[in-house]
Amino acid sequence: MAEQDTSGDWLLLILDQSDRDDPRWVIARVAGSADVRPAQIDPVSRRWTDDWPEVADWVAERAGRPVSLVPVSAVVWRARS
Repeated sequence: MAEQDTSGDWLLLILDQSDRDDPRWVIARVAGSADVRPAQIDPVSRRWTDDWPEVADWVAERAGRPVSLVPVSAVVWRARS
């Protein structure tokens, strides 16, 4: 597995295409290493193999409240300097 860069902020550019009539550009900043965790990817299907309830619990813990995770159709770029 490749090492993750946990130094400093992560800046993400997201093209959310969930609503074809209203696509959106979104900038998100991930400021802390606690907001990044490794994902286990199946080498054949290239889909995650994490225990989804555990991941959902992690998101709710980081948000400080219960959350509902809704899939979106998006393309994401990570900005590097």
